[in-house]
Amino acid sequence: MPEEVTIRLYQIKKCGYYPLRSSVRSFGGIAETLQQLHDWVHDPRKSLADTKVFDVVDASGLDPVYCFDIKRHESGLWLLVTWNKSHTTNGRVASVDGTRPVGVAGVTLTDPPPGGIPGYPTYFLFLPNQSTLATVQFDGFRNGHMNMCEYLRQFLAKYSAYVVEVEPDDGEDVICGYSPSENEDPMPDVVPRFESAPLTVPGPVEFIRQNRERIRKVIRRNKLSFSVPNERNMLLRLLSLQSVGNAEVHQGIVKTRYEVNIRLSDEELEALIGEWERHGDDAKWQDVGFVVDGDAKIHWLGRAYCRTEIEVNVEPDGAGIVDAQALLAELYRNRAAILSMIPRND
Repeated sequence: MPEEVTIRLYQIKKCGYYPLRSSVRSFGGIAETLQQLHDWVHDPRKSLADTKVFDVVDASGLDPVYCFDIKRHESGLWLLVTWNKSHTTNGRVASVDGTRPVGVAGVTLTDPPPGGIPGYPTYFLFLPNQSTLATVQFDGFRNGHMNMCEYLRQFLAKYSAYVVEVEPDDGEDVICGYSPSENEDPMPDVVPRFESAPLTVPGPVEFIRQNRERIRKVIRRNKLSFSVPNERNMLLRLLSLQSVGNAEVHQGIVKTRYEVNIRLSDEELEALIGEWERHGDDAKWQDVGFVVDGDAKIHWLGRAYCRTEIEVNVEPDGAGIVDAQALLAELYRNRAAILSMIPRND
């Protein structure tokens, strides 16, 4: 049975190694980075647990990420599957009884199996020739874009083939720089970078900015799932707030909508748009709309971004796992629909 997935496109703005204070890449690139990651994680001495490249990033809210799988299509497309570690309580997984009323629901703690890493998968299609990546999001799961970006940044910084290490007297390797060749010394003042930003359709965001003084109302729509561990507590808090309004519950998915009458300053509007660009792929930021004076139409931020739904002939199991090679083949089959969303620079 076909599964519907949400595709959202991002421009890869930087990937590789750049001089300080310059946006011109010295060496590296998208295809090279993915090939080196593929070779690194498939080192026969490595287990999946060894593919973690960072611990919790302070102040960012990001959890550790692992490489679950990575595949290359003969056309040059890549699929990266990451495993995002979920929060635990003293090493145990907490589950709340979602059938009970708020305030009286019980919580149970279970132990993961030996070596088990509680979490959830996320899927990313890379199109190196277009300097574009796509999040591939199954219903009920996050797309993990921010976690993945941090994963590639940390891989470039610590484990790519361009990393130059020295072994001091204490025996612990120290990174002393980055070089395009093992036969060359590190290039001075070169740093690793991976940056991406949502691809947008010209028009909607510009209209909102140009009509900032006319904005009179901001609306937020959310879609949260009981099946996503990191959303469960937020869901219970939202359902307990009278200000949320009516919440529609269907098969473990809760849809909410709430609005506020407000006038925004330039700084407040830019902060809101910036927050959406960073977090708009999370369920808690499903969409943000604006109503302006003299116009009953809601101008949604989500309509400004390149995303669509497609059907793929793969079926995830209860944990959201699908066969990576089969999913990559399905995405290749849908490549025309995906490529058609990329704005043309005429």
